[in-house]
Amino acid sequence: MTQIRAINPAQTGRYQVTTATGSRYEIVLNGADKTVVRWPQSAEGKLRRDEQPIKILELVRVQVGQSAQLLLAPLGSGDVTTRITSQVEEINWVPLSD
Repeated sequence: MTQIRAINPAQTGRYQVTTATGSRYEIVLNGADKTVVRWPQSAEGKLRRDEQPIKILELVRVQVGQSAQLLLAPLGSGDVTTRITSQVEEINWVPLSD
């Protein structure tokens, strides 16, 4: 596992992201296959589809010291969702082969 400062959307791998609220995200980038799974710190912070993979349409920004911004596939026939997190505290990268 390698600690990094920002996610490069072109870099294949599994990223573990921790935010200021304590939520944890696993972002998997594998070519056109991009997903995110969120685990909240507590039940009070729970969002729809937590702990389930959601397709990422665009990784706008994931950088330590800033809020992450992800454009997610719609749930059903609705519009896309923009997920904005609290400040990113830590990002760890693991190659997909590990």
